[in-house]
Amino acid sequence: MKTVQKISAVLAVSFSLLFVSSVSATTYTLADTWINWPGYTDSTPTAGNVDSIRYKDEWGTPKLAYIDVTVIDGLLKTIDVVLHDDTNRQAYDSLFINTSWDGDESIGGTWDNWTHFVHEGGQSNTTNTSIDGVNTAPAGTVPDDGLYTVATDYMYTTVINRNRISNPNGIASGSLSSLDGLFTGTTQTDYTITYNFGTGLAITDGFYVAYAPWCGNDVMGGGAPVPEPATMLLFGAGLVGLAGSQFRGKKSGSSK
Repeated sequence: MKTVQKISAVLAVSFSLLFVSSVSATTYTLADTWINWPGYTDSTPTAGNVDSIRYKDEWGTPKLAYIDVTVIDGLLKTIDVVLHDDTNRQAYDSLFINTSWDGDESIGGTWDNWTHFVHEGGQSNTTNTSIDGVNTAPAGTVPDDGLYTVATDYMYTTVINRNRISNPNGIASGSLSSLDGLFTGTTQTDYTITYNFGTGLAITDGFYVAYAPWCGNDVMGGGAPVPEPATMLLFGAGLVGLAGSQFRGKKSGSSK
């Protein structure tokens, strides 16, 4: 009787895994570990001064606390950018997304192979933005609000006035193609800015995201590998098979 109860318990857990694996949500929390964007430095005249923003995580607002990325069944559903100390977003702001990050930096810079980009704040601060680090970005370079796919040979827009000069603050509109049909917009509740992607963005291997206000005052990036839904299904199916084999073995033994 005890053997039957044990097998029944294993079967129950196995079927639960088979069911839950297709609907469970996983939230990945990314810490604020960036000062400048990787590969970029502040170029203000005070760059040699320890009080320069080059050496500070932030100087003014916004100040970032962390980013939460929620994935459901292999789909990136929401991204929460959480601020601290002040709710000011500093329009415009930009969200960079890589839905096919393999997690292996040894092959060189795959984290910034951006597949999607979200711009909010319209054309504000265009005069503080550049595509060559020197001149103000020409009209039409800063994209309108929305979700976009990103060309493989994309060009960053960068900060040219105030705060983290020369750091990326967006992607030039000529490198983008609109995907507004999959984007339900952002909402802000107190310190949390929520990006909602509706039906979700399909993830291959893993994801990497980055966030920047127009001024690059505080920037954040990070990623994580994401198990494919099929992996959990196979695991659950394996437990079902194991439990079944044990049951057959016990039944065969009892008939002798």
